Amino acid sequence: MTQGRCMLQYAVGCVEECPGAACLFWDGEEDACVLAAVRHEFDGRPDVAQYLLEFRQRLACAARAAHVRP
Repeated sequence: MTQGRCMLQYAVGCVEECPGAACLFWDGEEDACVLAAVRHEFDGRPDVAQYLLEFRQRLACAARAAHVRP
């Protein structure tokens, strides 16, 4: 299934394919981005979208670190 472009990336001026299930903001039950309902909050506000992108990255790093134990 093609999800289209990532709403957050688009809001900061980038055009990238939506990562779908690989994204921490993806709802597998609904097969959709959980941010779709609040898109109006970051459309035209690249600072909010950038914050959410950075938050997603930090969460992904924390999730990877939690799975890698010495």
